[in-house]
Amino acid sequence: MGAVQTARHPQDANPPSFESVWAILDKVGERLDRVGERLDRVGKNQEETDRIVKENAKQQKETDRIVKDNAVEIGKLSKRMGEIVEFMVAPNLREKFKEFGFNFSESSQRKDVTDKDNKISFFRS
Repeated sequence: MGAVQTARHPQDANPPSFESVWAILDKVGERLDRVGERLDRVGKNQEETDRIVKENAKQQKETDRIVKDNAVEIGKLSKRMGEIVEFMVAPNLREKFKEFGFNFSESSQRKDVTDKDNKISFFRS
């Protein structure tokens, strides 16, 4: 490719040749092709990113469901632990309190309890 000359002064005017203009346009076309290829790659990368975001959203919904289910199961387990205490520990609790000097005349589930001698009361809430 020959050098492109531009006019500094009207008397130096030497217009570019058809070949030199064509060579410049050819290079511009090549650059535009490379830019187009890059844009295609960017578009494909964006599509892949969108797919991954959708997949992550789906996985997050599944994780949320699992956490919710686990919370329910932990609640059930907590209730069962309360029942274990209620049926295994509570029946002997009156005797244990007697060993410590607290005299409860009776014990019962889901009932308010009062020790009049020691002025202690337990009320269910």
